[in-house]
Amino acid sequence: MPRKKQSPKRKSASLKKKPSLPGMPRGAIKADLSKHAPHNSYGPPLWYLDQHNKCVDCRREFIFTARQQQHWFEILKIPIHVYANRCPGCRARRRAELAAQKKHMEEMAKRPRHPNEAFFRKKAK
Repeated sequence: MPRKKQSPKRKSASLKKKPSLPGMPRGAIKADLSKHAPHNSYGPPLWYLDQHNKCVDCRREFIFTARQQQHWFEILKIPIHVYANRCPGCRARRRAELAAQKKHMEEMAKRPRHPNEAFFRKKAK
């Protein structure tokens, strides 16, 4: 009797998952320390967990998600000791204010200088 051709064995879904670290909480995302900015720390985060914070501007609760942390630390290379202290709305408003301030300063730099500017820049003795 001829033998049936066996199909290649497939890996189960549980083996496809990234290996977790001992003590890693459920729902955490494993950190890739090779992608971090240099931080000279003996205790870098080994995983990212959702953090519940309070906004320093509007005082509302917000969640700094594990995915956001992974993006900050591994893609944007923000130092690991920096965490979000503003909610997304206040962060967007602050970025807009800083962009407007930068644009204003660039416009001011284009203006002609005041004729007496040199006088006002003299140091008083």
